[in-house]
Amino acid sequence: MSLSRKSKVGFGLTNIGSLMAPQAVGMYLIYFYVNYTVLGQSSTGKLLIGAAWAVFAIWDAVNDPLIGQWSDRTRTRWGRRKPFIMFGLPFLLIFYYILWNPIQSADTMMMFIILLVILCLYDTFLTTSTLWYAMYPEISTTMSDRLEISTYLQISGILGLMFAFVVPSLLTGMNYGWNIIAIVLCIVIFLSFLMPVISVKEKPESSLGKALPFRKALSYSVKNKSFLTYLGTQLFLQLTYSIAVATIPFYVNDVLGADLTLLLMILFLSIIPSLAIWVKFTNKSGPRKALSTSIVILMTALILTLLITDWIQAIPVLILAGVGLAGPMLIPTMMVADVCDEDELKTDARREGMYTGISGFIVKLSTSISGIVVTGVLAFSGYIAKIQGLPPPVEPASAILGIRILMGLISVIPLVIALLVLSKYPLVGETLTKLKKDVEALHKEKAGKLAKEGKK
Repeated sequence: MSLSRKSKVGFGLTNIGSLMAPQAVGMYLIYFYVNYTVLGQSSTGKLLIGAAWAVFAIWDAVNDPLIGQWSDRTRTRWGRRKPFIMFGLPFLLIFYYILWNPIQSADTMMMFIILLVILCLYDTFLTTSTLWYAMYPEISTTMSDRLEISTYLQISGILGLMFAFVVPSLLTGMNYGWNIIAIVLCIVIFLSFLMPVISVKEKPESSLGKALPFRKALSYSVKNKSFLTYLGTQLFLQLTYSIAVATIPFYVNDVLGADLTLLLMILFLSIIPSLAIWVKFTNKSGPRKALSTSIVILMTALILTLLITDWIQAIPVLILAGVGLAGPMLIPTMMVADVCDEDELKTDARREGMYTGISGFIVKLSTSISGIVVTGVLAFSGYIAKIQGLPPPVEPASAILGIRILMGLISVIPLVIALLVLSKYPLVGETLTKLKKDVEALHKEKAGKLAKEGKK
């Protein structure tokens, strides 16, 4: 049974906070700790920021699949995912605020430990609070419904990105501190994360089927060819995205000397109408071809950043990047839902928690890798940190070159690999059509069993 339009829109609004929270971290946290803490005052400190991201990735490897599998095995009258969201949200808000307002220490190693501990606590409760991702594949199964829901998710996600990227820039420009910025972001997270709790009812038939033990569930998942190709594609897509996002403040401020808020608004405004293009393209040609085309467009835009010298030249490149970026925002959400459908036909259980847990790890792993890459290039290219209250320094030519290479060359390499991996994705054409029919039939059978048990 399809969700109502109201429920689809309500569910979609969840993505405002879900994208805003990690993307603000991905874009501004390195910039914040480089320029506003003792870690940024030395090359060693900059490398320690990258090290914190690396350890954070290892913690991610543990908590995402474990919490996802835990939710798969959970059975309550509120559903499988909602109890985790309701429990995790208050703690997420606390540690998210502290992440932007850490206890300051003059000791570099102590500051590193503070960053690492808060990052790991924040990530744990972000995982529990974003288990609504695991609800998405089970609440609808047709391509048209999933495209509609995914469109709402991405439109609200763009709003989330605007909050993540533009609001901190605006508020710092108005001389507000990061304590006020963090409060504003936390309010948005709170309101947004309540949406899946109040707008969507989990399907009871999704809880049918015996849940697999953790080791067996993990083994089944990593042996699934459809999932592995999806996962590999996502890893390299997200790696490009994370490197580019973390580099943007440095690129705009230090290379172009332009207004970050204005350029980000142009990017976001180009993404929204582009979603409609990719919805039509995906319906006509399928997810694999549509995603491949969008990757090529994004790759072209990133390469062009090597040639830009001022903000006016940046405008057409940003519009092109928005068109290309809309595809990777929209289409992978559908692909992982199709993977979960295929898995249900094999195991007779809905295991979105495990699949989205592993996927979440991959997304955050890319953020951690990008942190090492970006801070490493900044450290070795001689980037001079800005000190609050003092005039901004003139960056050396080596630092400007390093930032350009990050944006226009290093960020492109993962996209090439993503295209190669995506070419092996098997859920296309008649295979995908048959999968849709078979999973619909299975859901009708499960719903019938529940109806009979209810009568008894």
